[in-house]
Amino acid sequence: MGEIKIRTLTPLWTGDVDRECKSIKETGIIGSLRWWYEALVRGLGGYACDPTNSTCEGKNHCDACELFGCTGWGRRFRLEIEGLSPVPLNFINLKSMPTLDWWINRTLGKNPNSLYGEAKLEIIPLRDGTNTENVLAFLLKTVSIVGGMGAKTQNGFGIFEITSELEETKIEEGYEIFQNSIKKLNSSSNLPNFNNFFKFDVEIRDIREFSKKWTKEIKDSYTLTGFALKYLLRTEFKKINEPPIINLSDIRKRCNQVRGGVKRKYTPSKVVARYLFGSDLESDFKAEVWSKWASRINVSHIFKSNSDFFFKIWGEIPQSLNYDPNIGEVMFNREKVINHIRGILENYFGTDVLDFEEVKFGKELIKEVLK
Repeated sequence: MGEIKIRTLTPLWTGDVDRECKSIKETGIIGSLRWWYEALVRGLGGYACDPTNSTCEGKNHCDACELFGCTGWGRRFRLEIEGLSPVPLNFINLKSMPTLDWWINRTLGKNPNSLYGEAKLEIIPLRDGTNTENVLAFLLKTVSIVGGMGAKTQNGFGIFEITSELEETKIEEGYEIFQNSIKKLNSSSNLPNFNNFFKFDVEIRDIREFSKKWTKEIKDSYTLTGFALKYLLRTEFKKINEPPIINLSDIRKRCNQVRGGVKRKYTPSKVVARYLFGSDLESDFKAEVWSKWASRINVSHIFKSNSDFFFKIWGEIPQSLNYDPNIGEVMFNREKVINHIRGILENYFGTDVLDFEEVKFGKELIKEVLK
């Protein structure tokens, strides 16, 4: 494979130790690719460890460490990246919602930059050359179609397209090699699993009408709207009378059992919003049990393709999640979750303003990758 060229559609983030993004960090991209690979492994029933709490070492390692390495077992490839230029990040807000500058400053720092433009990815296999190249070709195409690469993809960053022509046989062979390498064991239910992944693109049919809702006209090749769009979804999910979950009566009972000043944070709709869009409990709870968890639903910034404007909604909706010991397991109705997302956006921007592509989940996404 050697070289793959890409073009970013929204800025890409790979932060350094100072939480700044001044240049590309290959380690950040490799970490992101590993996250995707782990999810794919689990989607096939294989075992991929949690790198933050892994026992993999030497030859005793999981399917993900086989490719990406662990203590005593080297990664099968080296990655070199050229291109991309730093750009200042200027976010815009929805007129009807409070400013998110405080949250952006907390998340990205003041006056942040990110990376944008065209890049060349040089993948140098260190072992098992052709097989490694083909598996990585399949992996990169999957990421480009389904979601984003790099850090902070949950906030709109890292959407890209592959501009090199990849041979279909390489993608198909890479997928076949990947399938045959899986050892077929089970993984933790709370870890990302590609079977639960979904995505749909949203085309903005009437950009003038859409822009009326924002503090700035949307006209550039990308506009930094991901924070605000996700905040809108989180806010509206907290107001849903009948949240899209299967065990609603159980969750109501558990919410009613919560005591103390924190009780205001416990209604079924707020719990569902928290489980899907990330924890908001840390500032109130200092005990170790109140650990943070990331959003399962990601909203990209708006980007321009040819003369049309789009944004992408993607992520993971598992059958169930178990985060908060006060609540326990929450069981989701995936179809209703998607319908609520669409309904919130249509209600806010207008039914004639947005055009929603077909929603695809795990196996359907793989079929799209292999086209």
